Amino acid sequence: MTRPRLRKISIGLVLWIGACVYLVRLATAERADEDSSLDALAEYFMAREVEFELRFETAAPLEVGDLVEDEDGRPVGDVSALLDAEGNLQADLYDRVSAAKIRLYDRRTTILREDASVRLVQVPASFAWVITELIPPEKLHLVNEEWNRAWRRDHRAILAKVQPVVADFLTDIEETLKAEAGPFLQRHRREIDRLFRKAETPLDSVELSDVFEKDVWPTIRKHLEPVTDDIREEVWEQFPLWGLSWRFAYQSLPLTRDDHFRHRWRSFVETEVVPILKSHSGEFLKASRQIARETLENPRVASTIHDFAMRLAGDPEFHQMAQVFLQEVFIDNPRFRARLKERWETPAVREAVEFISDRLEETVRRVGDLLLGTTKTGISPEFARVLRAQILKKGKRRIVIDPGTPSKAPLGAGSPLWVTVVEEKLR
Repeated sequence: MTRPRLRKISIGLVLWIGACVYLVRLATAERADEDSSLDALAEYFMAREVEFELRFETAAPLEVGDLVEDEDGRPVGDVSALLDAEGNLQADLYDRVSAAKIRLYDRRTTILREDASVRLVQVPASFAWVITELIPPEKLHLVNEEWNRAWRRDHRAILAKVQPVVADFLTDIEETLKAEAGPFLQRHRREIDRLFRKAETPLDSVELSDVFEKDVWPTIRKHLEPVTDDIREEVWEQFPLWGLSWRFAYQSLPLTRDDHFRHRWRSFVETEVVPILKSHSGEFLKASRQIARETLENPRVASTIHDFAMRLAGDPEFHQMAQVFLQEVFIDNPRFRARLKERWETPAVREAVEFISDRLEETVRRVGDLLLGTTKTGISPEFARVLRAQILKKGKRRIVIDPGTPSKAPLGAGSPLWVTVVEEKLR
């Protein structure tokens, strides 16, 4: 072997030995709070998977690949297969199933015991979940700060534009109630009567009568008697005693009509009594308000009304009737929808919307950046989860395992685990 060739071989061996030493030292080098790279590689190759069977009391939606977590939220496995009612493997990747198989990544670190429990946590299909997910507590105060800053700056100008529009919408609602409440009560008279009878039944009729006689009626008399006394005196001053007496006597004679008295009385009521009553309408209204206020302030009356209202509000039929009322009077009412559409297209509403949009555009953009993310930072984790669950239909559920008490005997591979299905709690 020539000297130059020997020298090349020697240099090559030195380089290879140096490279091997460097790689070994790199793999075994310890860093703070971490296992060595060599240990991590060993853990990866030595980890042994293990499967268990899940069983559900009632069929639940599940997909191959759904995540399995421990109680701390760390991923420890996934759904490996769906099973039919007989325990046979299904070809489907997604289905409502009564049984399934899960795969745990490492049987050494996730040891299930005899008292292990499993939950299928489902994301609620509700707007409330979307809101609570998009606005976690740590971001809520930031959103509040943005809106408070905008409100302090622009609230006077915004209210000046919004108040007339809101007043018009409230007028539309009031007019709709006036027009539609009567027909609704007529259509559902039987159901409403039955509902009120159910609510009245537990109340003692003797107690109701006592409350009315001792608390309600004295209040009514105190405020209405002065008004009725004034009306009685005015009516008596205008009372056509001679005209009515003469007509009553005249119509009693033979061969005369028997309606003279009735015609004169009707004329007196229309021309004298009705104007007198109208002239006192303000006093009636004031007295009615005083009666209502004092009656509701009476502890016995308030307690009786509260008992009645609570019985009514707690009745499922009442909630159903309330939904029917909203549906028929407002939501499905073409006249109300036409009224709202006409109101929405008025210049006042368009001007108010444009004004508010201009004033709040910057605030809305900043809040959007907080909740949704930006082009620089990407979409926020919260928005990503909402998109994944609501749009992509992924991550809508996860399986959470409590491995059980360490003193209990370990479960063998393939053992069945009964699953409790729950909804994810709102934050």
